[in-house]
Amino acid sequence: MKTLRRQIDLILVRRPLFCKCLKKWWGIVFGLAAIILTFVSCDEIGFNTLVLKLGLLLFLVLLSFAIAIIDTGVHSYRKLWSKGNNTVDACYGDIFGMTENEDSLCVIPVNTAFDTVIDSPFASNKPLVSPNSLHGKWLKWMSDHGSDSKQTDELIAKGLFREKTIDEVEQHLYPKMGRNGRVYPIGTVCPISWCGLNFLLLAVAQYDDDNMAHASRDDICNAIRSAIKFHDREGQGGTLLLPLIGTGKSRAGLSHQESFELTVAVITACRKYVSGSITIVAYDGDKDKVCIW
Repeated sequence: MKTLRRQIDLILVRRPLFCKCLKKWWGIVFGLAAIILTFVSCDEIGFNTLVLKLGLLLFLVLLSFAIAIIDTGVHSYRKLWSKGNNTVDACYGDIFGMTENEDSLCVIPVNTAFDTVIDSPFASNKPLVSPNSLHGKWLKWMSDHGSDSKQTDELIAKGLFREKTIDEVEQHLYPKMGRNGRVYPIGTVCPISWCGLNFLLLAVAQYDDDNMAHASRDDICNAIRSAIKFHDREGQGGTLLLPLIGTGKSRAGLSHQESFELTVAVITACRKYVSGSITIVAYDGDKDKVCIW
């Protein structure tokens, strides 16, 4: 029952794609049937009563629907735009599993303090990085691949050496200091390479006095724009892997579909900065929450 409900949700979310698939397979199925009936009549193959002919028609309709549902479910990639060697794509997948290419740069949304300590739920007063956020999952990935909190801090410090802290910009706009004592503006980027993979930490959310992360739509737009411009400057024509931002712990209040559409809108507005490939990655487990078509 749960699987069936998930499949129904998936079809409902992907209505535009389902309609296209249904139209395509309807044409194929009925086209093939018309070709066959050109040479052999219904009576000759045993469909010699009105009931049987209506049954055949119903079978062809149901067959078209069944194939369209399967076709809708297996689609996981869409090309949104291309010009020369520059492309914008969207797909479903696990962003960590897509970073194997050394030319790929995987964006990880983080808080403005670039904190490196994961706080489990209820384990500390005013916890910071959630283990369920992409930030927390990246920190766990780093730990699993041999980098402890101190080493990750050093890598981040190295990646941020050119960036100005809030103290050097506008302190009054970002009054909350992170656990590491430094806070950077929204949109600050920090490139990190580890185990042959490339990550781009992207400051998206800032904490309030209760260590609750907050980000507005404008914050997310500015952050995405910053990542695109960085990739244009230093990506060398590689691939920028961009997850959906603002759907979880940042309290931006975006649905997965709204996040996808906002990301597409920002990329469209920044099209002149697209260098190489940008791939918007919707998590595999969220197929029933977002349609990339």
